[in-house]
Amino acid sequence: MFNASVGLNIALGKKQRNIDWYHVYNNEETELALLREEVDALKQKLTDSDQDGVLDFLDREPGTTNGVEVNTKGIAIDRNQNGIPDELENTLETSYVSKSEFRDSQSKAEASDVVRFLINKGYINVCFGFDSVVPEASSIQDINSIVLFLKQNPEENIELTGYTDPIGNKAYNERLSKSRTKYINDILVSAGVEQSRIEFKGSGVNPNFENNSKYSRKLSRKVMIKLK
Repeated sequence: MFNASVGLNIALGKKQRNIDWYHVYNNEETELALLREEVDALKQKLTDSDQDGVLDFLDREPGTTNGVEVNTKGIAIDRNQNGIPDELENTLETSYVSKSEFRDSQSKAEASDVVRFLINKGYINVCFGFDSVVPEASSIQDINSIVLFLKQNPEENIELTGYTDPIGNKAYNERLSKSRTKYINDILVSAGVEQSRIEFKGSGVNPNFENNSKYSRKLSRKVMIKLK
């Protein structure tokens, strides 16, 4: 709302200033600034960062993996309440059904050697979205490969090490990196791998990616697997 008033000129030496119109101008600038803030806040509320169909200001579980079914509050559906979203669990179960096909295509020894080589070279790891503990859909096959490898090689143990990108403070990133490894640990245990064969830890910011570019940050958000 803008208020009109009669200008009152007060002489200040040789200069005059229209006091009322000066205040009207300032009020207008203030109202425009407040309006911009309201528009920016509204835009933020209408954002759906993880594209799960639930706006950020209503989303109680930001960073959900693309394709994972969520409820009206943005929380991944977990009907059996085992801590693993049903969509991820179903994908793993489908992969287990094709286990015989995996064996038929190549011998157990050959398959294990391939997976062992890929793990040792760092090619098999689990990636995450920004500020998320749920693995990206593109990493499901890697998780499945780890499960099959551990089931076929009961003498093998693994260590999971979690990392984050450089955004955020040190304490938060250390907690986030450990939460990521705990999540993968729980998936493996749920799939039938003994807890005694798995160690997991968080190491905070990934030291291998000092470049703070968007691509570098994406690569740094991961859980790396090491055979013990």
